[in-house]
Amino acid sequence: MDKIIAIGGQGGSGTRLISSILSESDIYWGECFNNAFDNLVFIALFRSLPSDVTFELFEDHFQIFKGYMVGRGLTSVQSEYIDEYLSDYTNKNVLKAKKYLTALKNNDNSKRTAWGWKEPNTHIFLPQLFHCQPGLKYIHVMRHGLDMAFSLNQNQAKRWGEALTGKPCRYSPNYQLHYWVCVHQRIQKLQKMHPTNIHVLNFDQLCIEKEEPLGELLTFLDLDIHDFDKVVNSISPPPSLGRHKQYNLEQFDIENIEYVIKMGFDV
Repeated sequence: MDKIIAIGGQGGSGTRLISSILSESDIYWGECFNNAFDNLVFIALFRSLPSDVTFELFEDHFQIFKGYMVGRGLTSVQSEYIDEYLSDYTNKNVLKAKKYLTALKNNDNSKRTAWGWKEPNTHIFLPQLFHCQPGLKYIHVMRHGLDMAFSLNQNQAKRWGEALTGKPCRYSPNYQLHYWVCVHQRIQKLQKMHPTNIHVLNFDQLCIEKEEPLGELLTFLDLDIHDFDKVVNSISPPPSLGRHKQYNLEQFDIENIEYVIKMGFDV
């Protein structure tokens, strides 16, 4: 059975650390990345789709992505589709992904069985992903909601905020926290539906406790890493951990603060 792993969360939540840790395993993570180690082929194929994209269209895109990841390449029909789908894009990262995709030669005999990707927006498409890849193991990296509220990285809320919260995106810490709450309430619902497929990793806890949260993650994935002690020693809290303590929290809605506490964070 194939082992397929995906890493997601909000931008700035710590997904890069998790991908760095898991790169010490035998999982294949692709070859086309940006500086944050996000999979550019995933971005090119999925980020412009609506959050409620049909299973049929998503499946078409996922089969192209899977062909790239397992080394199978694209069929002639898929190559023609990519040429048309990405024809109007000028973003250098999308063009880089397109180059990787179109350079692949179709090879039905080439098949990796252990692969994965890291892209924070992955969680947006979890219903579609589990529909076409039921065995997927998804790691959702969760960082303190109030720290995320004061993050300068608001790209995800700008792109998906209205779809998840029902309200247009506003550039404010209060809106950012509300988006964080809506994201994690949705993840909790999906986790009840797919309890063996979703692992919520508390980033703050990992940075402080290290061994136990890392061990729980590897157990969930049924995965070994090459040097456990080396990886543990490489984990350290970022300077931004706890940044919310510098600010007045009275600007936040009390129900959102209560949810942060409910999710295991000190306020």
